[in-house]
Amino acid sequence: MTTKSATAGYKTSPKVKIILVVSLAINLLIAGMMGGMMYRANGIPHMDTHLRDVGFKVLVNALTRKDRFMMGRALREKFGNRDARLSLARLKINELVKVLQASDFDGNKVETILRSNALNIVPRQEAGVRMLIDRLKSMTAKERQTYVDRLDMAMSMEMVAARRKQH
Repeated sequence: MTTKSATAGYKTSPKVKIILVVSLAINLLIAGMMGGMMYRANGIPHMDTHLRDVGFKVLVNALTRKDRFMMGRALREKFGNRDARLSLARLKINELVKVLQASDFDGNKVETILRSNALNIVPRQEAGVRMLIDRLKSMTAKERQTYVDRLDMAMSMEMVAARRKQH
């Protein structure tokens, strides 16, 4: 007697095939979205983490990838890496939460914590603005025009993003 292999002649059901195709489509969609985000950020998904002010963000994003990289590097060298700043910010927020939750609320402590936090942020922002001003001053007329074109495109993208958030 001959025995047939358990896999010989086995056919995949249409339901399984549909599930596999849908799964592949979802994976490709996610990969495409990630690729699109990377393309839109010029390969730098964290490029806007150094300053959160939207007006400044647009101005920095309109710079070339090389300029953004050089500014980011200079800021990191001067003010330390992001992890250290985030760690300090977390400590301040935890301190603030304790003061806010205290039964004997002290508005002066809240103000002290917030002002202390601002003292850590403002110098870095001012340095970033100074770097941006210096770079804009050093540009040739052609570089400035290219920058203005990118700035116009960045502003358009910000307007579209703002409209999407409103809905």
